[in-house]
Amino acid sequence: MLKLSGCKRCKEISSLGQLKFLRHLELIGFLELECIGPTFYGVEINGNIQVFPSLKELVLEEMCSLIEWKGDEVGERLFPMLEKLRITKCPLFKSTPTQFEILRELRIERVDNEMPLLNLCNNLTSHVSLFVSNVKELICLPDEMLRNNDSLQHLWISGSGEFHELPQSLYNLHSLKSLVIESCTNFSSFVVPCGENYLTSLQSFLLRKCNGLISLPSGVLEQCRSLSILTVRNCNNLVSLPLHVWEMPSLSYLDISQCPKLISVPAGGLHCLTRLRHLEIGPFSEMVDFEVFQLIFNGIQQLLSFRILRVYKHGHWDSLPYQLVQLSALTEIFIFDFRIEALPHRFDNLTSLEKLWLVRSKRL
Repeated sequence: MLKLSGCKRCKEISSLGQLKFLRHLELIGFLELECIGPTFYGVEINGNIQVFPSLKELVLEEMCSLIEWKGDEVGERLFPMLEKLRITKCPLFKSTPTQFEILRELRIERVDNEMPLLNLCNNLTSHVSLFVSNVKELICLPDEMLRNNDSLQHLWISGSGEFHELPQSLYNLHSLKSLVIESCTNFSSFVVPCGENYLTSLQSFLLRKCNGLISLPSGVLEQCRSLSILTVRNCNNLVSLPLHVWEMPSLSYLDISQCPKLISVPAGGLHCLTRLRHLEIGPFSEMVDFEVFQLIFNGIQQLLSFRILRVYKHGHWDSLPYQLVQLSALTEIFIFDFRIEALPHRFDNLTSLEKLWLVRSKRL
């Protein structure tokens, strides 16, 4: 491993490309570096020598002046073994080589321009993990990017304010295990799925702070029988979230919270989620009254694995769902913003309870 850090005034990187056994390289804090070029590789343009022949992981971080990363001019022997690439805090960065044929993990953070991401992914077919954060100009992922990388297992997009949709090819990702869309304020739509047996490997889905989203198509989660973690949180304009809970036999963690306009709730109850262990729920739209909210908990006492409950609601409700006192296996309860004056009768039935939080219960 080689790490070069804090070279604030360096305008060029030393020739490192011929270090035959170097497997991990980190370049951090080259504040005046504007271009990574042939000097970095230590070969002449159009040479026929392998460059970084053993390098598996490369990190470029905190290069506030970096604009261009050249490489295609060097030839076809560039980074033949590179599997992991991380580019962080390079706000002016605009161009990259395109030769990363076996790249498996790509992480791009705080790069304003979308072109480095698109260039890197243009010819890839080997992607397993893609993490994109704070790429300001990213609007969408090209359909062919996901279509060509059907082995993708982890997709994370966050803090990209212009990002607004995922392409139809999302549903071709039969190996996808985790999907996160977070703090993308203009994200507004999922394409309606077509066909069958899509997202069948998905285990974790997180949707948070996406205020442009009003609804999810009814079929998005319909085939996700492997889903174990589902979080939909702080989506301030979300109205509709169709949940086919009977199609989610593996679900152990469910968080649907802080969505103040949501009017669709799983009114049939959650009793079919036989593996459910952790539930966070509410508050919803004021159109959802207490009786409807209470129906969510029907049959929940049948869930033998259920251990943690966090429940949030509007301050004008003065009761808790009556089913709570039947949950004798619960170990933690968090109750937020209920106007209860006392704990429910038979609350002492919760013999396994280890932690109890009562927050903003002003009349208690």
